[in-house]
Amino acid sequence: LRTVARIGGKGRDALIGLIATHDLARVSRAHPRQDGIEILAEARPARLVFGGVPVSLSPGGFSQATADGEAALTSFVLDAAKGVKTAADLYCGVGAFALPLAKAGCRVYAADIDKAAIAILAEAGRAAGLNVKRSHIGLALQKRVHAIFGSRGPHHGNHRVNQTFD
Repeated sequence: LRTVARIGGKGRDALIGLIATHDLARVSRAHPRQDGIEILAEARPARLVFGGVPVSLSPGGFSQATADGEAALTSFVLDAAKGVKTAADLYCGVGAFALPLAKAGCRVYAADIDKAAIAILAEAGRAAGLNVKRSHIGLALQKRVHAIFGSRGPHHGNHRVNQTFD
């Protein structure tokens, strides 16, 4: 178990107990004094699989609450994208929609404000040989996309996706 934040005595023991009792990979929180997410403790890397592609979960990342919920949304997106050659995935995170879309043959322009998430997605897509391009939201929308998907998470708040990625 790796603890990152300074947590002393009883707090550390309680956190270790929580992780062990619920078989959690990682416990994070919004940092109390600065923007961003603080990992409190990590028993193992947090990993998910989207479209058969394994990805790590970024520190502030999230997924659907249940595997069934994730499967239902992915199925909906894939059904809606049948025959689509190019898609934009806005608020893409680590690739819940982008990776399955790319695996189905779409060229995907992916945009997110979470730099760690977009880097994880890019590496996972590259490792799997998929056509996922990191993109600024404006550039993604200027491309000739045939479908636009997006799922804003709690960490997006009122921010706009405005980072530019190579």
